[in-house]
Amino acid sequence: MTMFVWRLISLAAVVSIPFCQSFQGSKLIESHSSNNRNSYYHYAVADSSDNTELPTESSIIEAAKKVMQNTGYFNAYDPTLFADDFIFRGPVIGPLCKKDYEEVLEYFSIYKAFPGEYKTLCAYDMLLLFLRVLISYQSYEYSADINPNCFGYSIDPDNPLRVWYQLRATGTYTQTLGGPIGQLLKPDNTKYRGSTETWSLTFTKDLKARLITAGYVSDRFEEEATTDGIGLSFGILKTLGLSLPSGVGSALRLIQAVNPPLATLGVSPKAVSSEEDIPSWWKNTKRGADP
Repeated sequence: MTMFVWRLISLAAVVSIPFCQSFQGSKLIESHSSNNRNSYYHYAVADSSDNTELPTESSIIEAAKKVMQNTGYFNAYDPTLFADDFIFRGPVIGPLCKKDYEEVLEYFSIYKAFPGEYKTLCAYDMLLLFLRVLISYQSYEYSADINPNCFGYSIDPDNPLRVWYQLRATGTYTQTLGGPIGQLLKPDNTKYRGSTETWSLTFTKDLKARLITAGYVSDRFEEEATTDGIGLSFGILKTLGLSLPSGVGSALRLIQAVNPPLATLGVSPKAVSSEEDIPSWWKNTKRGADP
């Protein structure tokens, strides 16, 4: 009987070895990823054979903050911060290549429509402003009061070149949005408070933004939000009183199917880049609002 028990124990030990090793292997991989940040490339870099050192986490987060100050959405656009093979992808918009991303930004000109409330200047203030322009030879324009209010920047544990963060944008609608849609929405100082959204930025090793994923609403039931739980420009339009289909697999797919000719004419913004314009590193085959 004792011999039988010992044989059972020995058999259990033998069977458990590969089981334990499988968990040890995962632990080793996790340890390897933390000790060697060059082990993950995902779609962040063009050439996975490039063994140059990755930027530090702090420098990547600072790069993300800088991009969010120059997106062309909440603020003026700085194209030098974006890689040539850049892609934008939202829940129902995209993939958009860099050229199309720039055109969509220009179409809506969102940050220009939320420049803040204008202040009436007295003669003395106007004289001072005139002297400042005259002396410095600089032009001045109203700074946008639309603010993404980003928070919670963190590095993806599986991709050291990807930063996740959230935002809860606010602003005041005082200037007309771009495009024909904007002509339907008269500026009336409407206060905009976006739903909390999850965004991410993926960089190349030289800290150029290669991918933005944006507009993924984290909580669509926030009472303070004016967007009814809708993200990005759809949420802004909802705030201003215009409701458009915005869900994955919704009627928006039909609209997007007939949209290319309208986008070419400038009637509506482009929702998806042409296949030949989508950088080859982007492998996902879903387009626009595809479920």
